[in-house]
Amino acid sequence: MTTQRNTRRGLGLITAAALTTLGTLGSSAIAGGGGGNDCVVPNLTSFHTLDTDLFSLPWSIKVNGTTAYGSFFRGVIEIVDIADPANPVTLNTITTPGLRQTSYDIEMKGRYGFVPIAVRDGPIPPKGLRVFDLIDPANPVEVGMIPNLHFNQLEIRGDLMYALAGVDFEPTRIYTLDISDPTNPTILGWSPLPFHALSLGDGLDVANGKAYVAGFAGGLHIYDLSDPTDPALLSTFTGIELPFDVKVIGDHAFVTSTRNGGNGSLFSVDVSDPTSPVIDDVWGNWEQTMSLEVEGTTGYAIKMEGNGLERMLVFDLSDPQSIQLIGSSETIYTGLDIVNGTLYGFGPQPVGFDTVIKIEMMDVSNSCNPSCEADLTGDGVLDFFDISSFLQSFGNGDPVADFTGDGSFDFFDISSFLTSFGTGCP
Repeated sequence: MTTQRNTRRGLGLITAAALTTLGTLGSSAIAGGGGGNDCVVPNLTSFHTLDTDLFSLPWSIKVNGTTAYGSFFRGVIEIVDIADPANPVTLNTITTPGLRQTSYDIEMKGRYGFVPIAVRDGPIPPKGLRVFDLIDPANPVEVGMIPNLHFNQLEIRGDLMYALAGVDFEPTRIYTLDISDPTNPTILGWSPLPFHALSLGDGLDVANGKAYVAGFAGGLHIYDLSDPTDPALLSTFTGIELPFDVKVIGDHAFVTSTRNGGNGSLFSVDVSDPTSPVIDDVWGNWEQTMSLEVEGTTGYAIKMEGNGLERMLVFDLSDPQSIQLIGSSETIYTGLDIVNGTLYGFGPQPVGFDTVIKIEMMDVSNSCNPSCEADLTGDGVLDFFDISSFLQSFGNGDPVADFTGDGSFDFFDISSFLTSFGTGCP
């Protein structure tokens, strides 16, 4: 396949070019300092009102190139052209019959979009995993499907997809799928999630060869993915009440909790020993926090307010043992994605006595803790270990090596990494 050919060729190019760059820079590493940057809480830069009404309930947003894809509770995917951020344009809407169809997520692999559809009131088709060719986003074409499974959350790493499936009281599982041919996804294996652990939000992350599942009532689950045909449960950590979302930075998992009045809102969990996770720090209490996204060592979390409204909280996560709140925004309230220094999410837009949904865009390129993209080890120093990490991620098709954010792995990602590496940390 083209991706595999580009990967093999790219590995040779990056090895030679990166070593040359490292030699040019000299033996001393490039250390990241404070840079004197002021703390800047992201502000709204633009928004676009969607055709979908508030009662469709937005869940997830994914940006690929100049197109944003929003998934909704009623099985709707809205496609928006954001090439001109000041003037976004709705291109098309993918719909699924039935009021109780739910689309929790959307993930991209190159030109293909994978949309999980769950049915919450019985075995009504077309529940399953739907695949769309989005080479022309204005005219999506369905090209594949895995039927009869209530998929809800997806993560893609190279030619493998990891998915959660199950709704309500249906037994829930984690699946691995081969998507080397995106038009014909194939299930490789699966394992059960403990206690009917249902992840309603974005509660799945894949890092370090492991899957981390925020299993809601079931706890935080960690799976070994070394054998794609048999994901192996390493541990279930129940020290967090109603975990909703999880993102992994290095050897720490950051987990949100939806337990109102629980033991915390955002947790830093040391997972260096995945068989025995340990809480390193806890931020907040009484607040329900939901979706979580990270960029570098800055975290963006959605908090449920007591009046039923939401706000976005911004955190400095550079020290896992001391989570620091940077600030908050009253706009975005669900669905987060960050691409090229811009954060995308959903927010409510009052229209007369009604409320509609809008996609909001925020500039997050200059936060209190600006990210250093080439520092893949997260130690604040650019050296050979970052190059080695990029080599491994690029070869495995890990999104962390997709420096251009286009869903493909090619020379442009190599060039972007080298540029970032040569520039150094802020």
